[in-house]
Amino acid sequence: MVQLGGAVSDVEAQATAYADRDDAHNVNINAVWQPYEPVAEQETAWACSYFVALEPYQRGAYVNFLDRDDDDRVRAAHGDGAYARFTEIKGMYDPDNGFRPNHNIEPARSRVRALLENPSLRWRS
Repeated sequence: MVQLGGAVSDVEAQATAYADRDDAHNVNINAVWQPYEPVAEQETAWACSYFVALEPYQRGAYVNFLDRDDDDRVRAAHGDGAYARFTEIKGMYDPDNGFRPNHNIEPARSRVRALLENPSLRWRS
C-alpha cells in the first residue's frame, strides 16, 4: 500500500498520464514465487481473490502496476480525458500501432488516414 497525497495531489488530474492524484492510497497486489516452487496457481488465486475483494473500493488504476492481461484497465489508469488525448497523439505519431507490446493505447484514426482508406468519404467535385 502506497500513501498518496501531498505534492502528488497538487497536480491537476489531466496534467499528466497519472489521473487519480487525489486518492489517499494506491494498492499493489504482488503474488511472487520462486521458479522452482510449484505454487503458481495458489499464488495467482489468492492475488485475484484479494483484487476482487478490493474492487468495490477501487478508483482507476496505476499503469505501472497493471498485469500483462489488464489491457481493459488501461483507460482507467489514465482517465478518460488523458486517454482520449493519448489516442489522438498515438494516431499522429504511431498510426500503425507499432509501439504496442506493453499496455497499449490504440491510435485514433486520423481524418486523413480515414479518407485515404475509404475513398467514398472524399468530396466529389
